[in-house]
This record gives sequence, structure tokens and C-alpha cells, in this order.
Amino acid sequence: MAVLEDLRGAGVPTFALTNFSAEKWDVATSRWTFLDNFDGQVVSGAVEVMKPDPEIYRILLDRHGLEPSLTFYTDDLVRNVEAARQLGIAAELFVDASTLRRQLIDRGVLDL
Repeated sequence: MAVLEDLRGAGVPTFALTNFSAEKWDVATSRWTFLDNFDGQVVSGAVEVMKPDPEIYRILLDRHGLEPSLTFYTDDLVRNVEAARQLGIAAELFVDASTLRRQLIDRGVLDL
């Protein structure tokens, strides 16, 4: 959560892309309030398509006016990272928070 807070503090828009059902997303957001701090989200249960289907990434990009080459995506599943990359999204495998922070710094999204 510290990385998310750093992104928000730096004014970087953040978005959730999840394979949750719509019902479970509602439960999760009521339990973990930080999930409401995203600038937007795409929930597979609501759009009826799941990662790694390219359509869910297109929905995210279109809904929020994101340019693929300027969008950074992280996921803990290689197949989801690869699907995002095929659409031109800068994507990295999530390993841990310190690795993510380094990836974001290396891409110029966060400062040291």
C-alpha cells in the first residue's frame, strides 16, 4: 500500500483492473477502503470479460482515456502481463513492493 500512497502523493492516476466478481468487489471495497482510492476501475464481473482477454485491457484504456504506451501495468500472473504487453502497455510482473518501486522509478513514474 505504501507504493500506492506514493503514486497518489505524486499525482499519478491509479486504476484497478481485477478479475473479481462485481459482488466480491463490493465486499472487498467495503472491507479494504484503500480500494476506493483508485481513480477508476474495471471489474471483470461487471464487464463480463476476464484477464488475460485483451478486451478487458481495451475497456480499461478506453474507459479512462489511457494511452497504452504511457500506461504502466503490474500483475502477479505472467499471462496477464504478457497480454497487456501485446496491446502496447508497459507491463511488469509484480514480485514485491520494493521491486515494483524500482520498476516505477526506472520508468520515470516515481522519483527516488
